Amino acid sequence: GKGVEGSPFPPAPTRPACEEKIKNLKGLFEYENNDSRRTDMSRISAFIPMDIPTVTHNDLRPIKSRDGKLKIVKTQELHEAEAKWEAHLAAALPDGHEPLSGPLGMELKICFRAAGKHHSGDPHISKPDLDNLEKTIGDVLQRIGAIEDDCLICAKYVTKSWNEIPGVYIKVEEIS
Repeated sequence: GKGVEGSPFPPAPTRPACEEKIKNLKGLFEYENNDSRRTDMSRISAFIPMDIPTVTHNDLRPIKSRDGKLKIVKTQELHEAEAKWEAHLAAALPDGHEPLSGPLGMELKICFRAAGKHHSGDPHISKPDLDNLEKTIGDVLQRIGAIEDDCLICAKYVTKSWNEIPGVYIKVEEIS
């Protein structure tokens, strides 16, 4: 892979570097607690290998309710995509996890499978939109109990790129 000159994206890591990163982060949220006065865990992070669903929270359709009013509902494809996210993210949470609360910072690195003309490390500049992906992931993190409420996320850094190992790196931490 190659980086794009002048872009914020670094050159793609070598295969051994990718494999080492995956080995260290694969599938389990890790907890960190940098404040010895706290007894709870204030940060979770994980790399979760998975093929990224391309359907996001924006995949809605209008229907008429019994009283004739229009309402917006999720499509079957959105329900399936959210179930996939939930299964992968929930499986990474340890037993007894307490939801993170208070002001939260979130880092997401969303990696689509590199193939054909797309090289590992190149920016992913096609659908789905980055903001729609992050909204879907935030909603799912709340539903599975990783965070108390996605409205608590007040700082974030989010990227999407191509990678030979598809998946999502998630880090959420209490920032108060």
